[in-house]
Amino acid sequence: MTTRDDLLCVEVVSTRSSSRGPLCLQPAMRIHSPYTRVLADVPCGGLQVQLVLHVRKFFCDTVGCPRKIFTERLPIFVQPWARMTTRFSQVLQALAEASCGELGARLAGRLGIRTSPTTLLRLVMARPSAPPEHVSSLGIDDFSFRRRRTFGTILVDVDRHQVIDLLPERSVKSAADWMQSHPEIRYVSRDRGNDYAQATRDGAPQARAVADRFHVYKNLVEAIEAARARCYKESSPNLPKPIEPQLPFVKEWRPVRDPAHEQQHAARLAANQEHFESRMALQKLGIPQQEIARRLGVTVRTIQNWNRRGSCPGNKRRRKRRSLAGSLCRLCSHQMEARLQKRFSPVSRDQREGLSWNR
Repeated sequence: MTTRDDLLCVEVVSTRSSSRGPLCLQPAMRIHSPYTRVLADVPCGGLQVQLVLHVRKFFCDTVGCPRKIFTERLPIFVQPWARMTTRFSQVLQALAEASCGELGARLAGRLGIRTSPTTLLRLVMARPSAPPEHVSSLGIDDFSFRRRRTFGTILVDVDRHQVIDLLPERSVKSAADWMQSHPEIRYVSRDRGNDYAQATRDGAPQARAVADRFHVYKNLVEAIEAARARCYKESSPNLPKPIEPQLPFVKEWRPVRDPAHEQQHAARLAANQEHFESRMALQKLGIPQQEIARRLGVTVRTIQNWNRRGSCPGNKRRRKRRSLAGSLCRLCSHQMEARLQKRFSPVSRDQREGLSWNR
């Protein structure tokens, strides 16, 4: 026994003189070789326990046994190929069933057990399911082992809302054989398919077949939809025609201008008008254009543009220039329209003869 950090290592040696074979169950005494296994055990004193188990391999001398060499089994203490003892596995299973994967792993860390959520879930799923008990109300439906490829049958106890069995195939025979082994069935909840209806008649003739809740709702919805469509068809000729909404003109689609933007535009026009009047007053005094531009804080070209216009700039809104892409699109559309008209326009007989003669 040795201690290393938070780990307690214990060496265990098996002293049995013989062991039974796993297949023939006959005792074997001839030793082949020693064998060592490393196992995890329940913690002790806040330390993790690691068992180094020394066992042996035996020769099986039984005639006809396919396994001639096997490892010594200790079924009560540890299962074959297991990496933890049986009691440690039972502790983890109880911990996972009381909590869950993530919560159980966090709680195990506080208890001095090092494990993972995946290990806890795997131990819970490895437990064998309990055999089905008295079943009076059975729910049967198909499910997919592999989507759209392999299908099976799921059997549910409707009273307890628990899955009691899974059949490897979706067939009438397998479902009927399972129902024959449970003569206590009184109700069978199934879908609208014919397979499970036939299985109920063959395997449980004493039971009453009913539709499950989903298909009852589905039947109700389909009946209501059919009745609504029929009523609408009968009453539709007497209904008034719907009034078509009148679309507004193109000008009405333009967004309303922002009042703040209008105020800014009016202020800019007033400033331009003031600059223009100052330019006119300075020009009457005979001041050159360069000096007028310097005093007003504009360029000489701006003064020349004002002189050419002869009015206050900015009174007229700028005209949007046509883009080059728009001109090209209009040109292409006109050319395409002309080609289509030329291609599909009606041609007289004389024109056709002239065309054929020119060819």
